Amino acid sequence: MYEESFRMPLIARWPGMIKPGKVNDDLTQNLDLAPTFLDIASVEVPADMQGLSLKPLMTGKAPSDWRKSLYYNYYEFLGPHSVRRHEGVTTKQYKLIYFYDLEEWEFYDLDSDPAEMKNEYDNPEYAGKINELKEELARLKKYYKVPPPPPLEGSLGHAGKTAGRPVPLRVPSRDASRGREAAGARSAER
Repeated sequence: MYEESFRMPLIARWPGMIKPGKVNDDLTQNLDLAPTFLDIASVEVPADMQGLSLKPLMTGKAPSDWRKSLYYNYYEFLGPHSVRRHEGVTTKQYKLIYFYDLEEWEFYDLDSDPAEMKNEYDNPEYAGKINELKEELARLKKYYKVPPPPPLEGSLGHAGKTAGRPVPLRVPSRDASRGREAAGARSAER
């Protein structure tokens, strides 16, 4: 959920509809693509489809009630990236991440720390904003009907053990000297 992997550019050309050089910074997700294509093709978007059409954003008619936050969930642990399962919510200024198997939280102020190098979760100055984002996380999980996470294979819990044997954990941690996930950097250097 860190910015380096969270952000994804979208470049679109639509003569007569999108002004050349237009840049939009509204919060969008890849789940918005299918509703967008259906909307552009004048096909009704099914009510049970997640996501919102980007057509209003593309044509300069962004609705005043456009989303102010995004939900994210990464559930593939013990997979190719070895990133711990986590979920979170982000706004344009703040990001709250919860590593639910580890029961660990991270919170970043993207205005003062755009590289997400300082976890402010334990900073009392942000307590109100953190509680607000926890409420938003719960709201979005309910909205998207997110089921509880299944247990990890082999009963690997937050203690990092299975069948009494320690399991090496590669918890995402920031390496301030290089500005990227230290775990990912170490595996790339091997």
